[in-house]
Amino acid sequence: MKKIKLLHQALIVLISFWLIGCNDNINQYKERIQYDNDRNNPTGNQALCLAVGRLAKTDYPYTIKYIEGEIDKDDPWDRIAWNNILNQRLANFAKAGLFSEQQMGEDNGKPLYRYQFTPEGEKYAHWWGGGKTYFCFGRVVVDKMTRMSDLGGSTKIIGFYFHYENLPDWVKHEYIYSLYPTLGGKDAVMGQQITGSHQYSFDYNGNIDKQITGMSGRYTL
Repeated sequence: MKKIKLLHQALIVLISFWLIGCNDNINQYKERIQYDNDRNNPTGNQALCLAVGRLAKTDYPYTIKYIEGEIDKDDPWDRIAWNNILNQRLANFAKAGLFSEQQMGEDNGKPLYRYQFTPEGEKYAHWWGGGKTYFCFGRVVVDKMTRMSDLGGSTKIIGFYFHYENLPDWVKHEYIYSLYPTLGGKDAVMGQQITGSHQYSFDYNGNIDKQITGMSGRYTL
């Protein structure tokens, strides 16, 4: 019984050393994670894409509309709620100088605004898939590895600290970054260090096989 107990304790120690070593050695993945973040972002200006709304390039100049009715809070795709979000985003991006804003009349006493890209807005505008407008910018710079977690099988998550570079001044306004809660807040848009992670599958030799999820290129919000 005593031998079993000693063996059990030794096994715990070995596992502990393995886990510590595993996490001590994750620095070897820093270059790979940086590569994966740059792979789909060779210009260094498309790591982040902020969604404006379901507006194709041919929809501009776009005049807002109002949809009457009650918002269904149980429906994440409620069309009234999303129309309100679109109108707010257009107004805020106009305030930041990416759209021009012109009043075109009224609808039941509510002002109707028409939006068109300014030269500044055209620099960042993209239409991934053709039917949705994004403003894209930035590059992920990996600073420091944190730890690796085993998800079972051949899948692991590797955590790291990073910061964004090539950030335009307009995204640093609270009325812009507050529209996108998952962006990372003030720290992210000011280029401060924040946390991220990539999920990978590993081969039988313990080497990275392929990336499953992560923040590489055109990370849309």
